[in-house]
Amino acid sequence: MPYFLDRFEYKCPKGHLNKIDKTYSANGNGDPAIESNVKLSDTLPCSGCQYELIPVSPVRVVHCDLTEMNFFKTKEDKYAESTAYHEAGHVVIAAVQRVPLSNRGLRIDQKGAGISYYRFAKPDGSANLGSEIKREQTIRSIQAGYIAQEKFYLRFYDQLAPSGSSTDTDGINALLEEMYTGRNACENAKAVLGKQSQQLVEDNWQAIEALAQTLLAKQWESQALPSGERRWATQTCQKKMTGPEVVDLLYEFKITATLEPDPTP
Repeated sequence: MPYFLDRFEYKCPKGHLNKIDKTYSANGNGDPAIESNVKLSDTLPCSGCQYELIPVSPVRVVHCDLTEMNFFKTKEDKYAESTAYHEAGHVVIAAVQRVPLSNRGLRIDQKGAGISYYRFAKPDGSANLGSEIKREQTIRSIQAGYIAQEKFYLRFYDQLAPSGSSTDTDGINALLEEMYTGRNACENAKAVLGKQSQQLVEDNWQAIEALAQTLLAKQWESQALPSGERRWATQTCQKKMTGPEVVDLLYEFKITATLEPDPTP
């Protein structure tokens, strides 16, 4: 069964075009050539071009002759890759807001799970707190994960399912319910903070992209650490960046991140 995928072309400041590799075959009926043998780029963007992508133009819907199995395998692989952007979004926007990061950094596994470590506010049973800086910083940082992931994923597919961010959503709602009374007040506050988070992601996109691509370039390694640290995911392998690595990378983008000591087990 053929599939139809919407795409956008991008180019880097050096003029390198990032798009689908494809071959063309005429259909013999006078219609435009059909793209076949579609292959997605392994990674975006160009690693040597400071991670900046410039939209070029919409690409018409591509007729893709992938089998059903290959289509969903390709989509699954891109979703797993997009997780690096999700975790990078959390970390960068936390750092931009002067929220301390952890030495544990950020991690992803082979199936699209990820985790990032930074200081965040937790529900504590309070009520009617109203606006609170630390909680709002946490909510913006959490929202930035899905926003950054979606921004990357929409280069390849026309929709990113929100299911992978359900834990984030639950955390945001729990904090808001302790800040405000009533569903409307909570939703209004979430919308305002969401717009602010969206703008922070746009303003710091090059740093998010650099962090995500640097994480993706890491080698897979076992989660069975000599320190005896507990595994955070069900998959046996992970890619990770430590807190100091994150701090050094963000410094290149004029983002001064700080690290706090990990809590004693």
